[in-house]
Amino acid sequence: MIAENAITEGFYKRHPQSNSTRVDLTPIFAAWSDIANTAVGQFFILAEEVTSYFVPVATRIEQAKSARLAIKELANLKENWDGYGAAPISEQTRDNALRFVSLIEAAPYGLPAPEIGPKPNGTISFEWETPRVEAYLEIGNTRYSGFVTTDQQPPALFEGFADSMDQQIVAVVGTAMSLASAHPASITEIHTAAPKHEHLAL
Repeated sequence: MIAENAITEGFYKRHPQSNSTRVDLTPIFAAWSDIANTAVGQFFILAEEVTSYFVPVATRIEQAKSARLAIKELANLKENWDGYGAAPISEQTRDNALRFVSLIEAAPYGLPAPEIGPKPNGTISFEWETPRVEAYLEIGNTRYSGFVTTDQQPPALFEGFADSMDQQIVAVVGTAMSLASAHPASITEIHTAAPKHEHLAL
């Protein structure tokens, strides 16, 4: 269709000494050139946006070290650390959080460094936020729960037992970040073996 349109816009010239018709192909090649240039430009923009969320191995190692130090410091918090009766971080919650950091570190492309913080109920939270994506994970003694949302859709929820955390969680967060940077991603709810609508166990 593009070629046909370009041809109809070409200049038909009749040779004075011949009955043949000559078609000027310049508009056709110009149209194809514009299409090719646009496609190449869009490819490089998309590649830059997607790869901007890939974390190099060396960076991942350093981020993991910092995250582990932060989690160990949180585990030193005492009862009522916030002045409002907050529970301390248990050893089990600390170990679960440290294991999740190892999952991030070992992921094929890693994740940007999350914000790590304590919650009043004795859990540890991991948060990622970009202009288009927000992801949250909360880890306790026996369970985890969280969500991923983009500016194009409501949150996709996930939860399960802490000892069943695997690369699936890291992949969901990473996929949302990389795809949403290029185009609206479709993220569906993640079902796990854990019963839904239960609070994190301390």
